[in-house]
Amino acid sequence: MPIIDTHIHLFDRPYAMAFSADHIKNGVEGEVTQYENYRHTHAIDKAFVICYEYRSNPKNNDYVLNLTQYRKWILPFGFLKSTPTTMVKQAKQLLKRKYFGLTFYLDSSKSNPWIANYKMEDFWSLVEKQRVPVSINMSYRSIPTLLKVLKRYPKCILLIAHMAAPIVKKGKLNNAFLITKELKNYPNIYIKLSGFYAFSTKGWRYPQNDMFCAVDFLHEHFTAKHLLFASDAAPVLSFNTMKQVIEMLRSEYSGFTKKEIQDIYYNNASAIIRRRQSCL
Repeated sequence: MPIIDTHIHLFDRPYAMAFSADHIKNGVEGEVTQYENYRHTHAIDKAFVICYEYRSNPKNNDYVLNLTQYRKWILPFGFLKSTPTTMVKQAKQLLKRKYFGLTFYLDSSKSNPWIANYKMEDFWSLVEKQRVPVSINMSYRSIPTLLKVLKRYPKCILLIAHMAAPIVKKGKLNNAFLITKELKNYPNIYIKLSGFYAFSTKGWRYPQNDMFCAVDFLHEHFTAKHLLFASDAAPVLSFNTMKQVIEMLRSEYSGFTKKEIQDIYYNNASAIIRRRQSCL
C-alpha cells in the first residue's frame, strides 16, 4: 500500500546528533538521502515537508524548495514567522514561489489570541480562497481561538500537527483536551497522528500505546476521513525507527479497519493534494 507522509522535516544540517549520521556519507544532501531510502523501503509515494527556520537552519525554506526541482515527491510547506502584521505578505511571497502549502508554529503554553486578530483577516481569506493547506504546530490550548477563526473562514484546509499535543495521565485524556472535538464541525480540518514519542510517558519505548486513548478519541469524533499518517522524521528517529513509526497504527493499534488505514495513510492526503492542485 502506498503512503503519503504528511509531516517530515529535511535539513541541510542534520536535526539531531542522537542518531547515526551514516546517511550523510552516501549523499551530499544529508537527511534527504536518508529519507529517500525510507521511501523505497516503505512505499512512501509523497511527503509533506514542513519547513522550519530555526537557528541552525535559517534558510530552510530555500533549501527545501531547491530539493523539489529534482524530487517531485516533495510537497513543501513554506515556513511563516508568526507575526500577524506580515503573515499575508509572507504567504503571498511563498505561494508565488510555488510552495504547496504553508506552516507556522504557535506557543504551546498559550491560547495565541493573535491568530484571530483583525490583522490576520487577509491571511485567512487568502488561504481559504486558494485552498492552501496550512500545517499548524499547536496545542489544544489554542483551539478556542482557532474556532473563532473558523467561524469566519470555515473552508480553510488546516492540518493540526501532533494530535494537538494531548496529555494522558493514568490512561485518561485531560479534560481541557476534549475541546478538540469541536473542530470536527469543519469539513477541511485534519489531525496528524504523530508525535507519540513527545507526549508518551514511555518516551522511546515502542509502542507508545498509552497514547492510544487519544487516537480512540480522535477516531470517534473526527472519523478516519479526517486523520492523517505523519512520521515526524527526522526528530522521531531519536526515539524510534522508521519501521516502528510506520507500523504502529497498522500493527500495534487495533482500532482501525483496513479501509480506514488506507484513508489515513493515503486517501485523505491525496484528496488534499487534488484540492490544492486545482488552484495551482
